[in-house]
Amino acid sequence: MPALGLEKEELLARYRDKFVVVMREGLAIGVCEGHPAERGLLGESVPSATITVVGDQADVRGHDFIAPRGCGRVTTEPVLKGEVLAIRHVAIRSGQLMINVENVSPHAIERGVGAFGHETFERGGAFIKFSLPSGEDYDAALAVIEKWVKSFDSREAAANFGNTASGAFVKEVKTRDDIC
Repeated sequence: MPALGLEKEELLARYRDKFVVVMREGLAIGVCEGHPAERGLLGESVPSATITVVGDQADVRGHDFIAPRGCGRVTTEPVLKGEVLAIRHVAIRSGQLMINVENVSPHAIERGVGAFGHETFERGGAFIKFSLPSGEDYDAALAVIEKWVKSFDSREAAANFGNTASGAFVKEVKTRDDIC
């Protein structure tokens, strides 16, 4: 009997313990709003945002209840096209493919004002929930997901495809002519 299409476990396997490159603008990670998070006793914990993706629309929200100790309020930091994210967990529940991600390269976050202004380099995370089409059409689900992220087996393969060959996230630099 011929295969009828992508199965649930095959869809999960495409993302389990992988890296993804962001394919379009609209996703975000969570970061602490007022100051960086404290390092916990059991290692580093990252603040998280929740993103619900339905087709071409992404609803991004910071989640204070997913904040590490000392973080306070969680705000969101945009994730740009070409950025590499590490997948920490993947599951299908309640008609959604849920991917827990963390940025591979820390983001430069502006902290303080005036003479107290400075940048900190921070990690953040997100729970991205892709709404699955009705039924179990995992091929259709994959088509929607791949508009947003493309998966790779290794960090190096993702970095080569994504923003930079080193995997370091680089914000776009504009010349003075581009600004004026």
